[in-house]
Amino acid sequence: MPDAQRYTFHPLLTQDELQQGVVSVPDLLDRARSLLDAFDGPIDAIAGYWDFPVTMMVPVLCRERGLPSASLQSVVTCEHKYWSRLVQRDVIDEIPGFALLDLSDERAELPHGVEYPVWIKPIKSASSEGAHHVEDDEQLTAAIALERDQVGRMGGPFNDVLDMLDLPPEIARIGTDVCLVEEAATGAQVTVEGYADDGEVEIYGVVDSITYPGTSSFLRYEYPSTRVPPHIQNYMADVSRRVITAIGLDHSTFNIEYFWDAEAETLTLLEINARHSQSHALLFEMVDGIPNHAFMVDLALGRDPRALSRRQGAFATAGKWLLRTFSGGVVDRVPSAEEIAEEGD
Repeated sequence: MPDAQRYTFHPLLTQDELQQGVVSVPDLLDRARSLLDAFDGPIDAIAGYWDFPVTMMVPVLCRERGLPSASLQSVVTCEHKYWSRLVQRDVIDEIPGFALLDLSDERAELPHGVEYPVWIKPIKSASSEGAHHVEDDEQLTAAIALERDQVGRMGGPFNDVLDMLDLPPEIARIGTDVCLVEEAATGAQVTVEGYADDGEVEIYGVVDSITYPGTSSFLRYEYPSTRVPPHIQNYMADVSRRVITAIGLDHSTFNIEYFWDAEAETLTLLEINARHSQSHALLFEMVDGIPNHAFMVDLALGRDPRALSRRQGAFATAGKWLLRTFSGGVVDRVPSAEEIAEEGD
């Protein structure tokens, strides 16, 4: 972090507390309040970059203490997959066909107006949890059976957050025991990162997300993007500004995932996250000289992030690889510390 010596960071809750199993948002908020009340120093900012429930706890805690943050409703609008699509549809054309799928209907079938292949996703999920790629009716039936078991892990706690808001009727009546069905997009996957502050939407980077061939699993991230030409990056930035403004997200970082199909010359918005990507932090540090965490910290402290430098890092480009195996195996042993040190030399 720039000028890191100026800050003292205090962890509020642990990652295990926040993201393991089925969480209770009211209990987590009460625990966080108790820790904040017991703290014997000044509290200048509350920030977080993990997904649910962190993105939605930060606005609640900041509002209670008069600290800068996005509104809870704008964050929920970004991350409620159906609500977000409704807002997007009002201001842009770059979205896939989508509809709701009621899991309580025993005869659930692909909704009218949506064509295979599709993705089925819970109304609220993270890290692609509960997302299923479906190509025909047989796969749809299997996916629905899985969704009925999976949707509650985040759906129940997400309901607690929805109860804190005055929801539009079309959102209030659907609950969280439904899934979003949307047509699968094709092309190069890229992520636009930016922030909104005092009504202004700034884009500070575009990252390539490259998958293992024939899968949707990420192989690596590359920054800055080279898969998408500059004029298309400008196009994505314009689309991003329109949807973030329409949602009303402010005083927050965000990242938006897109597919750019160069052959068909079509752009498709995949999803909006009301946070920056911690997975990209080191890439930004290597190329820009600062991790993207710096934008979050400035916004949380009520400062203008536009003074932060760009392209001041040690490298012109950076990548992050995710090593995976797609078959089962047994680990016989792991390398010793001495062996690791020897390899490093």
